[in-house]
Amino acid sequence: MATLLYVDDEPDLLDLGRIFLERTGEFSVVTSSSAKKGLELLSGSRIDAIISDYQMPGMDGLEFLKEVRSQHANLPFILFTGRGREEVVIEAINLGVDFYLQKGGDAKSQFAELRHKIRIAIERRRTIEALKSENEKNRSLMDHASDAIFISDTETCRFIDANKKACEITGFSRDEIVSMPCQAIHPPEYHEQYLEAFHGLLKKGSGSLTVFVLGADGRHIPMIVSMTAINLDGRSCMLCIFHDISEIQMTQDALQLANKKLSLLAEITRHDIRNKLTIIGG
Repeated sequence: MATLLYVDDEPDLLDLGRIFLERTGEFSVVTSSSAKKGLELLSGSRIDAIISDYQMPGMDGLEFLKEVRSQHANLPFILFTGRGREEVVIEAINLGVDFYLQKGGDAKSQFAELRHKIRIAIERRRTIEALKSENEKNRSLMDHASDAIFISDTETCRFIDANKKACEITGFSRDEIVSMPCQAIHPPEYHEQYLEAFHGLLKKGSGSLTVFVLGADGRHIPMIVSMTAINLDGRSCMLCIFHDISEIQMTQDALQLANKKLSLLAEITRHDIRNKLTIIGG
């Protein structure tokens, strides 16, 4: 049974979430009313995943996420946000969040979706641990992962392995991907930029960034890639897990377009008012 840490400053939501999440018997839920207390629980307990609200007094969800990532690079973290807070989502992705959910709507459906995302996030973490242990029998776990996974040699900057999802997204077979330069899966105009970012994350040992991947159909797919340095038979490698954020990108683009339209409307309105005042003033 996986143990979850659920952090929210609203006691009623904590109780409701614990009831829903423990109902199937998959999870045991430890609750905390603040991020600070959550960090204390995390340091003294075995936790498999964290669910956190964003808007909390003292330390908010993003600050909590940042602190967790400084101590636990691969611990699954799911963030609850309010509606219309796309800027929070983008910052959370850059800090290494696994998933986000918007509060509101039907509680039963929302917690069912949360359970699903927790399963995926824990599966992803187990994939990383399986690869680090270099246990070949866990190869099937990697191939059944819902995200695209690549392993690259840090000295040559070439791929040495990839899972089925990576092949589906790029349109290349595993044999084609192996020995392929890492930048080959990205649009040419980003090669230099991504290579520099890759070396920066290599020095840190882990991290995440937003990139575009060339899809099998030629599309530029926005993805968040989480990278972790691993050692395979004495070989320095980087484990790269790519998660599709097309839906988030579309939401952000729509928000920017709406803001532009509002700004244009405000400018037109101001212009009309000035013209009318000029006419009245003679």
